[in-house]
Amino acid sequence: MITGKFNQNIQRRVKKTKSIKKDYQQKSLNNPFFRSRQKKSPTHKLRRGFLLFFIILLLIVAGLFYFFFISSVFSLQKIQVDGLTRISSEKLVALAWAESEGSKLFVFKRSNIFFFEVNELHKELNKNFSFANVEIKKKWPNTLLINVEERALAFIWQNATGKSFSDSKGCLIPEVQPSVEDEKLYPVLIPGIEENYIKGDNCLKVDDGYLTSMLNLDVQLKVYENLAVQNYVLETEFNTLTIDLLDGPNVYFNIKNDLEKQVKKLAIIKREKPEAEFKLLSYIDLRYGDRVYFK
Repeated sequence: MITGKFNQNIQRRVKKTKSIKKDYQQKSLNNPFFRSRQKKSPTHKLRRGFLLFFIILLLIVAGLFYFFFISSVFSLQKIQVDGLTRISSEKLVALAWAESEGSKLFVFKRSNIFFFEVNELHKELNKNFSFANVEIKKKWPNTLLINVEERALAFIWQNATGKSFSDSKGCLIPEVQPSVEDEKLYPVLIPGIEENYIKGDNCLKVDDGYLTSMLNLDVQLKVYENLAVQNYVLETEFNTLTIDLLDGPNVYFNIKNDLEKQVKKLAIIKREKPEAEFKLLSYIDLRYGDRVYFK
């Protein structure tokens, strides 16, 4: 009897065991010989994308830097000068090339048009030449344009150091040397006393109105062939313009009065006085209206 119950218990257990089906989907089966693959987080992907973007940007910046500042594309190759009539453009070109030598910040070449110092060249041109105006422009990618306006020759300034042309404002033009023929065409102005009349900008310390009157007077005196002027004398007397007649006396004019009338008075005196007597006169003073003084 015991044996029968024992068999029945075994049969029931076997039956129960067979009825239970194993669910392997709920199990986590790990192979100890393989490492599990971990999923990458969004932060990791963002960092990797940013690093790639930074590398590409760095390469682009480096390429542009080389193209604009190191390569020969923007290296100065041509210098063009316009506006000159009296001097050679080679002198200006030589100064421009000299300014392109050297480097800026110990790295960048001045020959690169980006780093070429236009202001420094402007100073050098004004120091070596006397131009009314200088304009310097960069023409991309490798050309420099220099446009100058020359001062108009108005008269000749003569002192103890020599002769030099000047414009109507009293700015000297040292790059043009007056010839003997020029002295017949242009009025010659000399200082009445030994004094430094030249300012730091190479212009005379003379009022513009004085120079305008001198040039106007020179035009009117040229009408009379017998009133040839040797020199105009720069005096310190107020409103006084002095001329030294060739084979004649000094003549004093008042620049505030009508110069044409004063010239006509001088012409009458020259015509009425004998030539020998006129040459012996020391001066003729026309500064006081209708009164004329001479000695």
